Amino acid sequence: NNIEAFESDTYIANVTLDDYIVEDQYQEKALNYAKEFITDTKNYKKGMYLQGPYGTGKSFLLAGLANELTKNNVDVVYAFVPDLIRSIKASMMDNKLEQKVNILKRCDVLILDDLGGEYVSQWFRDEILLPILHYRLSAQKTVFFSSNLKIGELAEVMVTPTEKKDSDFTKALRIIKRIDDLSKEFVLKKKY
Repeated sequence: NNIEAFESDTYIANVTLDDYIVEDQYQEKALNYAKEFITDTKNYKKGMYLQGPYGTGKSFLLAGLANELTKNNVDVVYAFVPDLIRSIKASMMDNKLEQKVNILKRCDVLILDDLGGEYVSQWFRDEILLPILHYRLSAQKTVFFSSNLKIGELAEVMVTPTEKKDSDFTKALRIIKRIDDLSKEFVLKKKY
């Protein structure tokens, strides 16, 4: 239901963590953390910030994790961030914005796939993403992220081209701080 609500068609519906092929110690470390997370979903544990170039298995691992969690009756929202941004914008017209934001705030586990891969407007950053992450941090609700960018690089992407003041960069850093507080960074490397 949540996949339909957020129009995340990149979600890989039939993948499990057993399907995830480990090629190096970085992927193994990330897979082990995901498996540990599944074994104890009753107690709060930080999510993951999976960082690495295209083709390192970030989305695949998150899809497998989502499937394993839903098998255990954990309420998961898996959102491909570019689709999420479009869905949130569209929900302003059909009066479902607050409903969708509340789903993102309150689900047991939130997965934000490909953060930083799409232009993030000042409005989305400050009025949607920040309140969601702030709520989830305060309520100790887990968030998993994937991005091609390191956490520090994400701050630069979160500052829109029209924002050049220090206060605007500070707003972006507020997001980064919450991501850092909500997740443990795993760097996946591309094999050549």
